[in-house]
Amino acid sequence: MAKVLEIGQKFFKGYQNIFEFLFFVFLFGVLSFGRAFSILYIDTPAVPLFITEILLLTALPLLISRGNFFSFLPRYFQAAVLIYFFIGGFYFLRGMVIQNPYALRDIVFCGYILFLPLTFIVFSRLRKIKILLAVLLVSNVVAVLLGRFFILDVYNVPVLRYLVPRTKLFNLSLYYGITMSLLISFWGFYREFTAKILILLLSAVNLYMLLFLGVRTSWVAVMACLVYFFFVYKVKFLKFLIIFIPFFLIVGGALYHFDFASVHKNVALWSKLKSTVIFISDVIKAKKSSVFSKGAPPGSVYKDTQADFPLGTPLYVAQKPVIYASFSDNNKNDFDSILWRVDIWKQTANFGLDSPLLGQGFGKYPSYKNWGYPLDPPKRIDTGSGILPAHNHLLAIFYKMGLVGLGLFLFINIYVLVFGLKLMGRCQSDFLRRFVAGTLSAFVFWHAMALFFDLIDSPPTSIFLWFLMGLVFAVSQIEKFESARNKA
Repeated sequence: MAKVLEIGQKFFKGYQNIFEFLFFVFLFGVLSFGRAFSILYIDTPAVPLFITEILLLTALPLLISRGNFFSFLPRYFQAAVLIYFFIGGFYFLRGMVIQNPYALRDIVFCGYILFLPLTFIVFSRLRKIKILLAVLLVSNVVAVLLGRFFILDVYNVPVLRYLVPRTKLFNLSLYYGITMSLLISFWGFYREFTAKILILLLSAVNLYMLLFLGVRTSWVAVMACLVYFFFVYKVKFLKFLIIFIPFFLIVGGALYHFDFASVHKNVALWSKLKSTVIFISDVIKAKKSSVFSKGAPPGSVYKDTQADFPLGTPLYVAQKPVIYASFSDNNKNDFDSILWRVDIWKQTANFGLDSPLLGQGFGKYPSYKNWGYPLDPPKRIDTGSGILPAHNHLLAIFYKMGLVGLGLFLFINIYVLVFGLKLMGRCQSDFLRRFVAGTLSAFVFWHAMALFFDLIDSPPTSIFLWFLMGLVFAVSQIEKFESARNKA
């Protein structure tokens, strides 16, 4: 019997090592390629099984065997997470019972919470945190290259003909923000000149990509992170900015000259870089003459700028995604994009108010009108579904799970933020303290973007909310272990 147990333990240890390796591969794939990686799937007789769900199914033995991980989490946080998870699980099962396949898409609202305990289990060791940082840096280089292929419209390599049309710009923007948050946080940790130059260079390149991809929501997220870092590091952050700003102007200027002065695209893209003050001024001036108030035909102003090619269909380079509108339309499009979101938010809120306490459940969606014209119903549950997201994570949770679900979600996230800030104060390790500071900055970046984009609806972005939470509690566990070892 003892021999059998020993063999079982060795087998499980081998499984755990293999899974942890696959988890790192998964993180590298998502952080490097975003949606282009996450839409990989196995075609089953029932439904397509995407790579994120495959990873979670593979993780179930590890999650079950380490079911006591909850005992390491604060009691009130445990309760909130479990209640939120079970409400989402109930809505998911109800959707399956009534044979509503679209409930499968809403697994992002509850099922992906498993990334919290999974991250806690895998990264509750200091060595794993250091490996994660290495994976993050390497994947960031790949993601930056992919973003630059987007800017330069490079499609002449077969692998790029697959990757570029399937990549979402807001996915890449989130990954740049996560990486930049950790880079800035570790600025004062390293004393070597080479390390400091590398941090400055990567931070400058990531900020440049955030600006020139034209995802305006990411600019708001950058400003939110600036406020956060001022709050955390105060004068030290000002000293960093004094060094970083001129460095960024040099690096950004060189990249801009290469990307746009050489490729002759500066007119269309430079117009996306108007300052926020000028943009707000344009909004105020344009308010009365907006196309929205006149009822533009659907899709004339707001439209999906990403080409969507279902798996298995041929790709045509001529059908490249249109990234930006013409220069003459930019002011109008920027303002009408805001009005479009406000209108979608109103329709989402009204739909949720039909069942304000517990929400509408999973697999149900508002009958949106786009510029006053009804949209077609959803077509399918996988890619190219035709489902319009709410473009606001709080409203999405409200209409799915009501005020109860939204209240639990807010409590969970606010608790993590406060817990992380307190953890920074008691961390004896400067490395861990800076890692928590960078993780919380990425957490702030995620929420700022999610207020205006469908981050919580999209697997390659939704998973990082729970992943970042798991990292905070993993560091708390490491800090306890390190403190106990130092005392001994």
